[in-house]
Amino acid sequence: MLWHEDKSDFGEDILAIVNQEARGAGKVAYEDAPLSVDEVSLFKMAPNAIEFCISERFANAPDCLEYRGSYAVIRDFFELRCPTCNPGDGDMHSGGPGDPWKMSLEELQAETLLVWDEDELDDVCPGCNKTRSEFIEEGKFEGYNQMHLLIGMRAGKSTTAGLIGCYVEHVFLCIAHSYPGGIHGYLGTNRAEQYEMTFLAASDVQSQDTIWSKFTGYRRNSPWFQRYVTWVRGRANAQVKSGMRPWRYEESIKFIRNEHPRCRIVINSLNSNSSSQAGRTRIWSFVDEMGRMQQTDGPQSAREVYRTQEASLKTVRSHVKAYGCMRWFGAIFSVTSPIARDDYAMELWRRASENGISRMFSRRYATWLFNPMQPRAEFDIDFVKDPVGAMRDFGAEPPGAEHPLIHDEQLWYSKTVDPLLQATQQFEYYERGDPTGRRYVSVRVVPGPVRIHEHEPRFLFFDAGQTFDSFAGACAHPRTIIDDEGNERRVTVFDWIIRLLPGPNTEVHFDSVRDLVDITRRRTRIAHAGFDRWNSVQIIQQIRDMSIPAEQMSLKSKDFVDWKIECMGGFCQMLPPAANSLKVERSGYIVWPIVWMIDPPLMDAQTSAIYELMKLQQDPNSQKVTNPFKGKHRGWNSDDVAQVIVGCHKLVQRIGYTEKFDDRSRRAKRTRAEISAVSGASGRIYRPHDSKRKW
Repeated sequence: MLWHEDKSDFGEDILAIVNQEARGAGKVAYEDAPLSVDEVSLFKMAPNAIEFCISERFANAPDCLEYRGSYAVIRDFFELRCPTCNPGDGDMHSGGPGDPWKMSLEELQAETLLVWDEDELDDVCPGCNKTRSEFIEEGKFEGYNQMHLLIGMRAGKSTTAGLIGCYVEHVFLCIAHSYPGGIHGYLGTNRAEQYEMTFLAASDVQSQDTIWSKFTGYRRNSPWFQRYVTWVRGRANAQVKSGMRPWRYEESIKFIRNEHPRCRIVINSLNSNSSSQAGRTRIWSFVDEMGRMQQTDGPQSAREVYRTQEASLKTVRSHVKAYGCMRWFGAIFSVTSPIARDDYAMELWRRASENGISRMFSRRYATWLFNPMQPRAEFDIDFVKDPVGAMRDFGAEPPGAEHPLIHDEQLWYSKTVDPLLQATQQFEYYERGDPTGRRYVSVRVVPGPVRIHEHEPRFLFFDAGQTFDSFAGACAHPRTIIDDEGNERRVTVFDWIIRLLPGPNTEVHFDSVRDLVDITRRRTRIAHAGFDRWNSVQIIQQIRDMSIPAEQMSLKSKDFVDWKIECMGGFCQMLPPAANSLKVERSGYIVWPIVWMIDPPLMDAQTSAIYELMKLQQDPNSQKVTNPFKGKHRGWNSDDVAQVIVGCHKLVQRIGYTEKFDDRSRRAKRTRAEISAVSGASGRIYRPHDSKRKW
């Protein structure tokens, strides 16, 4: 039973007397009194979100129709287009009926959109009279309560979110002042509950400049809000003086506080550093520029900020479900320009678009696709100056890194990754414990056939992480070829890669790696092993006991640059990533820029190698090659596997050449003679990027 229905006769008599005396004095004592004619007109809700935006009575922003991206996002998130009365599916850039870019202004205005029906307390199609609830039951509508947009800069995404913010507050206030019991009666909550509507940005400065700024600007210029603010201030000033503190309505640069008993809402601007994110009952949340928030495991990270905001919406969402309220009450709206390929904003979009997140509306648009006032030609100079940065900022296609070592990923991939190459050994990862209860992550060689030619020496390189970073290792061998100029060159061909990623309470078991090396040396000749300088002294000594030369090696930035150059020349052949790890078109071609289908902590070693190498950055000032985000988020932004790839390549090229020219054996002479004979007799020269030919 609603609170306003549960009154005794005595209470009603007292209430009537108090209200009669208060009205006689020109003041208001109780806020559940019948609405006047003017108030009924004021609180008549806009027919729908589109009408709210373009109507002179409400937001008075008719140019929303011209900005087709904004129009489509608002129309499609609120699911206003009747699927029965309008032909075909309607979605932005679908190319079919309903695509706003394919429609004239007259055709847009002629679409049949759902409108609010006060009797049904639901959106209803004026053509077929079906309600939103019926469309949801039939599976034609999703009932979205999450919106996640990735849009290039200068496209108007903050403007779009600001308009949505004005609309949802308008709906909130209309229901609060017209529904029996106010907003608390509508949601079935205690009338003492205070709600929050939050606009959250990456920093305090930014929170004043983006969605919050657009929201307050549209709100200030809206004829409807001008009328409402005048009304609510008058009601606040007309309160009867009593022993209790009167409710207030106030606005400041960072918040709007509406304590009207039917509303009790605070609309505020926060940032990711704010201490007041958690513990609130939010009715809506707007997260701005998530891509610019920290991409770590900390409390101020994009992941944690989004999780905290969504958790604060749980109360409203549960009441929406229990009482059959508007499905988009309790919604979270996030809009951002993507910065890096695996930041949390990109992760959310990928999961929503590929795997599906229930009730999430997610889209990604380049600036010139979202905003018709910013055509692609306007960015030609930006692409000439900085093609990677321009594609990130305006094309909404972020690179693997902000200043990537590998600029042309597609060319590098085609030159370096051999899709037919197979690992010569298979591995199994498992956990084991010791008598003290300590847990270790370990690796072992899987028994099976070994594809190794005994006469080809192997080179090993390891990056010995222990607790947070991974323990990575790689094995490669040299393959002699004749280059375009007839010179003899050596290609680094990778045999296998391992990656042991310890969990929060586990360590890497170094002895299992030692056993792996021991098994490998029994199968083939290991010419040399290299280690970085961390945690490597003991295992180096153990490997030397196997009669394998081993040393500590410190890789320089120049080693990474040299490796990249040699990759582009075709002198490094890497194992391909797992088949299900990246997005592939129906034709079988990889989608570029590459889209990872699994999270980095779950990647196998071969996939992780490609991922980490693409994430390496070269500082434009110091030229130092690193991943600056290493160590901030377990399993993400690591460079351990990348280190062993470059280190192993360096061993093959440095020591491999020395061993080749020092080798005076008959076998070496015969091998060199065979290479020369094949190149001369056939008239064909083996190219390092010809992945279908095997030597």
